Amino acid sequence: MEAAESEITWLRQLLQQLQFGDTQGTKLICDNQGALHIASNPVFHEWTKHIKIDCHLVREKILLGEITTDLL
Repeated sequence: MEAAESEITWLRQLLQQLQFGDTQGTKLICDNQGALHIASNPVFHEWTKHIKIDCHLVREKILLGEITTDLL
């Protein structure tokens, strides 16, 4: 999810620089229900302590409304 989020952020910035118009929230479709739950839940549990900073970046983009998540 983090790699896709980075590409989405890059493309959104490119479209803004080209003055393509207002870019609304982009839908990020994921087939991993656990990853969606971790990205949307602000509370970390013991079993998620191995998650790197990438999860925080994805969660921040979701809270800002730049991306929305959906299950495949």
